[in-house]
Amino acid sequence: MKVKKVEILFTSIVAVSDRPVDIDIRSVVEKLKNIIEIPLNVGTAVDGQTMVVSSPRSQIDIIQSQNRLQVRDNSGLEPGQKPLPKVIADTLKQLGFACVAYGLNYDLLIDLESTNSPGEIIRDKFLNTGKLKIKIPSVVVGAAVKLRYTDKSTTSNLQLDTYGSPGSEKLHINLNVQRDAKQLPLSTLSKSFKDRYRDLMILLKSW
Repeated sequence: MKVKKVEILFTSIVAVSDRPVDIDIRSVVEKLKNIIEIPLNVGTAVDGQTMVVSSPRSQIDIIQSQNRLQVRDNSGLEPGQKPLPKVIADTLKQLGFACVAYGLNYDLLIDLESTNSPGEIIRDKFLNTGKLKIKIPSVVVGAAVKLRYTDKSTTSNLQLDTYGSPGSEKLHINLNVQRDAKQLPLSTLSKSFKDRYRDLMILLKSW
């Protein structure tokens, strides 16, 4: 795939505990003011259970839902430009959160150098349309793909689809990388966060 432009919708780091967290993140908001830029907005998501602390200046959200804590960067900057690993580490400490697994998330929009639509490109690269013709009498005009691949204790889930309407020229990419860990690997987390993004770009360009 020839990539013309990359737009990062968001990136995030998620920590998972083996039990619900006893401390409500709203109770430590004052301490969070030392972690992300003030002013902070505090609210509840639509489900009524997920708590969100947002920093408009940092463009960072801290999201707590039962046994999950997510730190999300909405700035559109590449991984490494914002201190997400430090933010999640400091927040975990304030909550007394015991981590058993963590995840790295990347949500992107891609403009491709092609006369074909993203759905057509995915179709041509991942489907055997010749065999599909036997089963489907109509022409397959597009496709979306979900891939899962593992490497030791790491599981990656990669989704490729058309963004918005079927005729959209933007390719939507979502990558979720999950790994079991007795504690958040603070010494290597920043590098892993950047490396996974770099590897994703290399993978896309190789197709």
